[in-house]
Amino acid sequence: MKIEDSSKGKIGSEIEALSRAEAGKASAQKQKATQDDVSKTETKAASESKIDISLSRYINQALNSEEIIAQRKARVEELKRLIADNNYNPSSEDVASAIGNEIALEILSNRTER
Repeated sequence: MKIEDSSKGKIGSEIEALSRAEAGKASAQKQKATQDDVSKTETKAASESKIDISLSRYINQALNSEEIIAQRKARVEELKRLIADNNYNPSSEDVASAIGNEIALEILSNRTER
């Protein structure tokens, strides 16, 4: 069976038009899904940032309260007095423990900054 050229052209044009319409719909759906994903990601990131800032503010307030500052100053003065009197003799285990704690804090603070 032979299809006439005029029929073939008309059917082919209709198929092409339908294909373009379907491709356009698929592209629009994909673009909307991408925009929704970006929006969700931005919302999640903003929420996490707010939590980080809130937590950071809370910790900063707790560590810088007047009572804690006064305790630190008193401890520094006590240590200065002990050193001046040659009475400050911490054990090697205490020194090692303090150094280990400082290293651990440094590692943890570097991880949270990333």
